[in-house]
Amino acid sequence: MRQPGLYWLLVNQALVADTLLLSTLHEQASDVSSICVLPDRPKDSWIDVLLAHKTNVRFYTLAEQNHERWLERLTEELEWYGRLAGRLIVVQYDVRQLDSLTEAALKKRLAHLAGWIRKHKATWLMIGVGDGVQQRTRLAPLSDELSGLGEMERHAFHVHYHIDHWRSGEGGVFHADFSLELSESGLRLANAADVEVSTSNRDDEVVLAWRECLAGRQAPSRHWQLFDSLEDLLNAAHGAHAATVVLGIATAGKVEELARQIHGLRAARGNRLKIVIREISQCLRHVDERLFFSAGTNLVVPYLNDVSRFFSQLQSVQGQIYRRTGDTDFDKLLQALRPQFMRGYVAAETFIGSVQAELERIVQDELPGMVLKLKPAHGLTALDLLAQCDMKRRGDFVTVVEQSLYLYLFACRLNDIEPALRNIFRVSVDTLASSVEIYDSAERLGLELSRMNALPAQHDYTDDLAFRLKGIAEPADIKDVSPESGEPQPVLRRVSLMVKRTATHER
Repeated sequence: MRQPGLYWLLVNQALVADTLLLSTLHEQASDVSSICVLPDRPKDSWIDVLLAHKTNVRFYTLAEQNHERWLERLTEELEWYGRLAGRLIVVQYDVRQLDSLTEAALKKRLAHLAGWIRKHKATWLMIGVGDGVQQRTRLAPLSDELSGLGEMERHAFHVHYHIDHWRSGEGGVFHADFSLELSESGLRLANAADVEVSTSNRDDEVVLAWRECLAGRQAPSRHWQLFDSLEDLLNAAHGAHAATVVLGIATAGKVEELARQIHGLRAARGNRLKIVIREISQCLRHVDERLFFSAGTNLVVPYLNDVSRFFSQLQSVQGQIYRRTGDTDFDKLLQALRPQFMRGYVAAETFIGSVQAELERIVQDELPGMVLKLKPAHGLTALDLLAQCDMKRRGDFVTVVEQSLYLYLFACRLNDIEPALRNIFRVSVDTLASSVEIYDSAERLGLELSRMNALPAQHDYTDDLAFRLKGIAEPADIKDVSPESGEPQPVLRRVSLMVKRTATHER
């Protein structure tokens, strides 16, 4: 350990913590004066061992362990005991003593303690006793204040020692794991051939969650840690390894910002972290979900799923490893998921080239949009259907090939096709088209584009459509027989005269 320096070890069993403390003290040089602060009086056996090693140590007990400011008061009182420069200070405490502190309060306490240590040029070792998984997750983002952070967990006859980071005068160790043997003589490195320790799931059961995601419900287990702000949650997540991180989103305007943060978190913490997004209010489109998944998210929980269903879905990501391989440059990833700058009718040649370009930027084997083929109903032409087509979203475009309409709908899922068509066409598609064919795989779509490309040049309907749209009737003049209702319904948008005459004839 370096001087000055603040080190923190969390130990799950008192026996291991006591052994660690005693070993640390009696290995100090005789000219180093140590201070040891304990929850209770030191054991007589410790004093015998330390006297035998001529260890220079003073013991103190914590009189007010439950006081909220016990850590700050400890530094104030230690100044009463003379010169502190060059001393080793070891404090053993129950991990529950810091559980009540908020993230901001914990950060403030550590900043104060680290500043005090630098001022007095001392070395300080905190040994927390108890289940320290959550506390380590909270401490990990505060590495600027900590010279070292680690955790020891006893398993039968060996102790698993995980180092998050540890800086000394001779260098540093980061994210390392060791197996230690526990014996009467203390702790020592085990033979690697005798004990194999898996470290991939050190915090696998921990759930770090934004409080808003629980909609007022209590955390379902002690492994949950709730945060009042997304900023604090993300800071804590940067210290996790295999925990579940539950983020939330309530407005569409925050999609890009949150996706960028997730992308950075995934890049920093690896593929064992489970990242979950809960939709707090209904604001996500399919393209937003695709962006989240590509940025590093394991699961997106829709707004319509209640809290009970949400808790059940969290179980599905346990043990999951993120397998997607997104672009390491978030801006490139974002660009790949944005729609093209076109909308409405385009010539066949432009349509084919644009859809082929969309196929080339497929993300994670998922089509960026849907292509539909609409064959006009008896008595109607492709131009009649075009006149009824009103595409409002950027990235949605349509053309005509062999008297059939081909529509490209950006970021449209299979179950979104029917509502999308209702929004695009002024008259029911059941009235306008005799058949609708869906190209829902890259292979089928590629074959169809190749076939279309081999056809003779197709007629460009740009001028025809402009001329047709000049002759528009008012909506009150026409009614559309809706198959769903069976009754004539007023058409809310203006329609072409050709469809007016056809619809009137059908009635």
